[in-house]
Amino acid sequence: MEEGEGSMEEKIVFFKRYPFLVGQKIHIEDGPRKGDWEVIGVSDKKVQLQCPVSGFVAEWDRFCYLVDEHDAIWPDRKEPSRSLSEKNFSPFWLLLINVLFLMYISCSCAIFPV
Repeated sequence: MEEGEGSMEEKIVFFKRYPFLVGQKIHIEDGPRKGDWEVIGVSDKKVQLQCPVSGFVAEWDRFCYLVDEHDAIWPDRKEPSRSLSEKNFSPFWLLLINVLFLMYISCSCAIFPV
């Protein structure tokens, strides 16, 4: 379709896959990936990131945004580190942790009755 034949100029946002490099230190501003990360692996389809505070390693599909690049304190210790609930434990490990916790509670009550 030629310009003028039903097409209009619109404000369009363009994205392309971000070219991550191993060793890069990044900060994600919002969303489930929010926080400071170090790039520890990159493939055609995946990127591996490690939290510098907790050591948690995540592997996600490569994503495609860049907002700004500037000098900043990293890791930002004011940012909350990823909690256990955000570490995507399998149901088996969650069940095991709960069972061990309940066993601990029941043993403590038998030894130290209230």
